[in-house]
Amino acid sequence: MISDEDIKRCVEIEYDCWKNNLAPMVNITEYLYFQTKVSLEIELKKLLSQNKTNIILSHQRVDPQSQGLTGTVITGFVVISYYQQHNRYVIEKLFVAPEYQNNHIAQNLLHAVINNFTDLPISMAVFKENRIMAHILIKYGFRQSYNRSLSLEYGKNKIDIPHSYYLLERNLDEEDILW
Repeated sequence: MISDEDIKRCVEIEYDCWKNNLAPMVNITEYLYFQTKVSLEIELKKLLSQNKTNIILSHQRVDPQSQGLTGTVITGFVVISYYQQHNRYVIEKLFVAPEYQNNHIAQNLLHAVINNFTDLPISMAVFKENRIMAHILIKYGFRQSYNRSLSLEYGKNKIDIPHSYYLLERNLDEEDILW
């Protein structure tokens, strides 16, 4: 069971990734007006309350001399769900704190997913502009199965994104392709 403190850290990481990386990458800074830490926390708790959803955390030991912290800090996380109607796993979220990026944390999280969820296909949607994540997924045997436009919704607000994303999938037979 994940603690409330760990959920808050995951929310902080996701929000910082949207603010620092994803929103500028696809030019959707207005999305940040709708997406708040509170809404991200509600979304994460809702995902984690489902029986078929798991979270894997990445930790790093903190140098006692830095920031007055001791122990470990969460540096990234991945949320993966099983969808019975499609008979596959879907990586819902994979985020690494901006200050810990470029340290192979995303690769380690992905490696953990691949090692623990081997029995069915695994899917993840990635913005086309997020070339680093797409490259990592392809390196781990994912392949592009779909390309489509995206709309982001938050409550009554909806933003149509002129950018598209890839659906990258692993362990697929041709008849398994969703879209």
